[in-house]
Amino acid sequence: MRYIPAIVLLILTNMPVSVLAAERKSPVDGGILTSSPGLRKDPFGSGRMVMHNGWDIAVPSGTPVHPTQEGTVYFAGQYKGYGNLVAIEHGKGYISMYGHNAEILVKPGMYVTPKTVIALSGNTGRSTGPHVHYEVRQLPSSYQKKREAELTARLKESVTGQIDQLVENFATGKGGPEQESTLLPSDIDQ
Repeated sequence: MRYIPAIVLLILTNMPVSVLAAERKSPVDGGILTSSPGLRKDPFGSGRMVMHNGWDIAVPSGTPVHPTQEGTVYFAGQYKGYGNLVAIEHGKGYISMYGHNAEILVKPGMYVTPKTVIALSGNTGRSTGPHVHYEVRQLPSSYQKKREAELTARLKESVTGQIDQLVENFATGKGGPEQESTLLPSDIDQ
């Protein structure tokens, strides 16, 4: 009988159905599962037991990596031991993370689906060989509130700037992007 580590049960019981009902069961096609969440012997030779927070799937470098669920790219770049990391925000504070990539193919803010290739697998960061590190996390509620406030402020700033530009264009007789074709005729007030 195979036992499921407690950390996996904790993650699964707290995950929204939309994340559990992922459209892809794995971020890569094929591959071999080499490590799961839970305590494991440090693969870098310290002899200590260390916590591992995700699944490692061994695949050749250059294998296309897909998000398991649709969402918005939250982070794309070099990050600590993860090497080249892509993190996807799925809503309700959940993110999925894809680490050790050779190449990142997306940018923060992009909307992605399970059909999107977000990266090519690799061996960057603290890694023992070519693989994808796949992890699902729920961000702390304090962080979620801060993130929502930042996004709201950015949206407000963007919308305010656009409204200011529209008002200025209207006041000066300019229209939208067509400019010349939307200038008011000079004899309109006569």
